[in-house]
Amino acid sequence: MHARESDLMTRYARVLDAVIAAIEPLDAASLRQPCAAERCSAAALASHIAAVHGATAGFVRAIVAGEPLPTLTMEDIDRNNAENAKRNDRLGKDEVITRLRAGGEAMTTVLQGLGEDDLARTAPFTLFGGEVSVQTLVEQAVINHTEQHLASLQAAVGPEARTSDNG
Repeated sequence: MHARESDLMTRYARVLDAVIAAIEPLDAASLRQPCAAERCSAAALASHIAAVHGATAGFVRAIVAGEPLPTLTMEDIDRNNAENAKRNDRLGKDEVITRLRAGGEAMTTVLQGLGEDDLARTAPFTLFGGEVSVQTLVEQAVINHTEQHLASLQAAVGPEARTSDNG
């Protein structure tokens, strides 16, 4: 593994671990705390993070294989996010962590298989308004996106988060 792949792996592992660490001590009431920017509960936001990691792992595999990416618009994303926020609003901690670990495993497996040439591969992607490289997709859609949501999650649950149950 070269330096760029190793750096992406390290950055990804760090942000995934931080999200899991933010969720692990929470009780059911804390998981239902609203994350203002995303207009959903902490549980739904963490589930969203997991889903993005899993979906992006699939997008990376497609780019590397020379396959087309789906044609998605921000309207599609917003609609899907709203539906998932409602559906996942009251998830328990164990389910949230299971989803985070599954999304993390999918992304980690993909990242481990990437070579230097793979990071530079590109494909047209409507969400990015044109061509996107594997490296940019991982950095923006996974790492940076997760860091932004992590800040919102931490602001929502804060130090007052209770730790009394398994959610």
